[in-house]
Amino acid sequence: MSGNSVNCPDCDSENGVDAGAEVGQVVACKCCGTLLEIMSIAPPSVAKAPQIEEDFGE
Repeated sequence: MSGNSVNCPDCDSENGVDAGAEVGQVVACKCCGTLLEIMSIAPPSVAKAPQIEEDFGE
């Protein structure tokens, strides 16, 4: 892992963090497509984004 990059918690591939990224922003892993939530900018870190479940109007 280098500079402004983070490793995906699912596939361990390296993903860059854009300069304009914000905490709470959700991005997709370039390799496996897992949704990642940016947890901090300095140092950059991510976690798997929470799954949003459909409530079907209930």
